[in-house]
Amino acid sequence: MKIAVVGAGLSGLTAGKVLAEAGHEVVIYEKSKGYGGRMATRYAGQNHEYRIDHGVSHFTATDPQFLSVVKEWESKGLVQPWGNRFSFFTGEELMPKTPLEETNLYTSTSGMNQIGRVMGRMSDVNFDAKVGGITYFGKNRTRKRPWMINFQSGQVVSADAVIIATPAPQAFGVLGMAQDETDTLKMVRQIDEVRYESSFTLMIGIKGVDIPTWQGIECEHGSISFISNESLKRGDNETLYLSIQSSHDFAKQHQHDLKEQVAERLLKELSMILGSWVMSYDWKQIHFWRYASCENPLDVTYLDRGDADAPLALVGDYFKGAQIQDAYSSGYELGQHWKKQFKTRTGDQAA
Repeated sequence: MKIAVVGAGLSGLTAGKVLAEAGHEVVIYEKSKGYGGRMATRYAGQNHEYRIDHGVSHFTATDPQFLSVVKEWESKGLVQPWGNRFSFFTGEELMPKTPLEETNLYTSTSGMNQIGRVMGRMSDVNFDAKVGGITYFGKNRTRKRPWMINFQSGQVVSADAVIIATPAPQAFGVLGMAQDETDTLKMVRQIDEVRYESSFTLMIGIKGVDIPTWQGIECEHGSISFISNESLKRGDNETLYLSIQSSHDFAKQHQHDLKEQVAERLLKELSMILGSWVMSYDWKQIHFWRYASCENPLDVTYLDRGDADAPLALVGDYFKGAQIQDAYSSGYELGQHWKKQFKTRTGDQAA
């Protein structure tokens, strides 16, 4: 069975990996230039030698299935335990240790996007592939495959099954072309209720300063929610690289401002936390995450249309929770379900 996955975030990559290992042909289409969705890494330095995680800086692994995979990543040198040296900014003073309880935290060793690269090895991953919608041809079709994937470029490809692994508003847009022709209306109604909070990430590099010993700083009552010491992840000693995540309230208030103005506001607050020396940065970039975190995740692991003739499912980090491990669980559970349901469906599948 040829399965088209829309989105190369962790949920889509996980579902694709499970199904590719079962013998299905998995093709992943990603609108951006790289793996991982919010597990994103930006490159800096003259030769792009520095890597900065500017989406998710670290993640929790408490679910047994996900933790087993994370341990496998750790054994391969992809991730490392993290979070035992988090500081805390109260809004008035910087405390050496955070009072917020977080356990089983991990981060990347060479960039969060490398996890996506490993997860996508068994699939055919296509970048800069912007899907505009999907079309269902019906049970009385003359075409062999029931689904047509329509790209904004005008290109079309066919598939036996489709997995949409994007934020809910984007999934809503992709489903728009199919809902009048199939029974996807219920799925559309469910994801239409999903809401997201946005965020800015400011990245800066400062040469000639001592690298702090704290791994991150959790912040309350301000424009900044978290400061990640990216240099400490990689053992970089020449330049301090920080990834600064804004609060959701700040992002909502300033999402239409010029990015340079947003960066200056965040830098001003950063200097109040760390000191005026941060204003002497050598490099900076800012990124806006429209779908940074789901406010009201659905109380199911995935949505599956349940049609054996034309399988269609939705996965992502808006199912059961808004964390990285929830995205993994969503893709994994769907992959396991489809692996059992379609294992003998056609001759080109694994038995």
